Amino acid sequence: MATSCRYIESHNPFNKKKRERELVMERRMDSIRVADSVNRTHLAVRQKAVEDSLAAAAANRVNDAELKYHIIIGSFITPEYADAYASFYSGKGLEAKIIDKANSRFRLVTASSFASLSEASGALASVRETVEAGSWIYKSE
Repeated sequence: MATSCRYIESHNPFNKKKRERELVMERRMDSIRVADSVNRTHLAVRQKAVEDSLAAAAANRVNDAELKYHIIIGSFITPEYADAYASFYSGKGLEAKIIDKANSRFRLVTASSFASLSEASGALASVRETVEAGSWIYKSE
């Protein structure tokens, strides 16, 4: 009897299906790992592009009082939300600052500031692609 039990255990069709399912799951997990690695690489490249464009813009900057055009990545009425949003993007490497909008309760979170509209427009496309798709330009008085 012992030999027949071993035979059934070794040739059990249910174990084969179980092993096939395990192999399918392993292949899926491998493909997920590869896709995750590719996504992280793309994200790192895009973040580097933003950092480079903002660094190039910072090299051409002048006095903060002369920076009138700001790329806004978020606007909030609640100050705590604005602070949290700015610190989140500061942790990602942006120079996120908070601007109080004139004659308004809104606090604007800016990714970068520029002296001219043409500089701000040039950087806006990059910020929209990599940071926030709904970014816009605000002109301070």
